[in-house]
Amino acid sequence: MNKMQNPKPGSIIYEDWKLHLQTPDQKETGLRSYFYSDSAFQPAEVQYGPYRVTFPANSGLPAEPQRVGVFTADSHLELNGLTSMEPDATGYHGGMMFDEVAALLSLELGVRLHAGGLQLELSGEGEAPRYQEPEPEETPHFISKGRNRVVPNLVRDDVDVHQATRLKRLMDLKPKESRMVVLAARAYQKGAWIAESAPDLALLYFVTAVELAAKAHFKKLAGGPVERFQELHPKLSADLLKLCKTDETLSEEDAAQGKLVLEEVATKFEDLTESTIQFKDFLMAFLPEPPQKKPSKEYSLPWTDEDAMREVFQTVYRVRSKALHAANPIPWPMHKRLWDRGYGPGWEETSGPEGATAQGFGAVWTGAMAPINLNAFEYIARSALLAWWDTLLLKPNKGKNGKKK
Repeated sequence: MNKMQNPKPGSIIYEDWKLHLQTPDQKETGLRSYFYSDSAFQPAEVQYGPYRVTFPANSGLPAEPQRVGVFTADSHLELNGLTSMEPDATGYHGGMMFDEVAALLSLELGVRLHAGGLQLELSGEGEAPRYQEPEPEETPHFISKGRNRVVPNLVRDDVDVHQATRLKRLMDLKPKESRMVVLAARAYQKGAWIAESAPDLALLYFVTAVELAAKAHFKKLAGGPVERFQELHPKLSADLLKLCKTDETLSEEDAAQGKLVLEEVATKFEDLTESTIQFKDFLMAFLPEPPQKKPSKEYSLPWTDEDAMREVFQTVYRVRSKALHAANPIPWPMHKRLWDRGYGPGWEETSGPEGATAQGFGAVWTGAMAPINLNAFEYIARSALLAWWDTLLLKPNKGKNGKKK
């Protein structure tokens, strides 16, 4: 019996796929689950190692999420078996192999795609198949509030699953890389799924997906705690340096004391500072080209202004942190529904010209307070995650036998 390693070197499907390559005839379990989406897929059947994903005839764009595909697997892992009962949650994301495949496809294809519960299980030669309808809580649902959407990017009427070429190369990743890609994909998938029903929470999931990838991408940031703190908080850093000023002039002794204060503050907030810079640097490193269909200039992001884009991403991370740690709601302009009001051929990316205000629900925000909407951020986050995934596939990966996989 092939039990799952604990802790797991790679993601669940990575470890299962590895066993499939090593011992293709030693199968533990046959599985079947359904995939749900509110996009329409071209008819297709695709094999990913031991997994097969089938999309039947395209019946048009569904009004709400429905069964659009079937996942089947010849799993080489015992589903509930572990090699050790030592406490460990490495790579945990609350799902199984069908959830991982659905999440990776959701990220690659840029659509809402979610697995339902287990529908069929075959265990052991000669045993009768166990059919079951997934529990109600295992069937994914979301509520869409009308024709106008928060993230229109995520609805497509002619999805071609053959475009998901990265998933076919999963075994070109190193085990830990597979785990981090799956974790980021699961966070993205969850954000995409609730983008219409709970768009403020969707932003948190999209930021989490980027943060997971950024932490995996940047092994070590340049500079020390003080340099990073000064990058994020230049005015506060300057004020701290002058904090010990004893008269109108800043003596060498005063400056030395000020540096000690700055170092102490920077060290105390090192984790938060590092996370913010990783987030910004990751999105800037993998910043995509603007969408082909762009809105008019006053409703567009400052794509060519690196400093301005860094400030946008710093604001997004600050908004997310305040939502989590200070219970401050996400500004409504960042997750409002988009209307086709003649802003140009593309969806608006901001609330309007710089300095303009947006109001709603008894509050008023400036453009600096809410510099990007969820549709635009989903586009940037997904594009950056896919570009990062591509860099992992370009790295040489040698197995135990020393040969590149």
